Amino acid sequence: MPDQDGPHPFGVVTRIISGRRSAASNTADGVGSLHEPPLSIGGSVPTVWTVRYDREISGGRTAAALLTAVRGLHVDPVMSRIPHVAAPLLELLLRRERTALGDVRVLDLVPTSRYDVAIDGETADRLD
Repeated sequence: MPDQDGPHPFGVVTRIISGRRSAASNTADGVGSLHEPPLSIGGSVPTVWTVRYDREISGGRTAAALLTAVRGLHVDPVMSRIPHVAAPLLELLLRRERTALGDVRVLDLVPTSRYDVAIDGETADRLD
């Protein structure tokens, strides 16, 4: 996909399987992709947090679900230190987030983490 400010194609792919499929179907020169996190091998991508995450999403507590996912995936040491008691304040701040045209708010992205977990489960321990 072309970037907003020039002709340099670049994409960010959240999972290696998606990236591999994309790379196989795109033969354009100069196309790049980033993959994070890698495949789960031997349980390297934890999923025990997903029960609480699903309960928080179902309850409309998106900021709490964000904190649960960040802690569960061990992806951000700063956000991991925010106590769940602060989730209502975080929710308020994130609801006030203003995005540029075409960007997506953090609160709209949080519920999509369940799809990442589903891909992790489907591709765990597979290198083919």
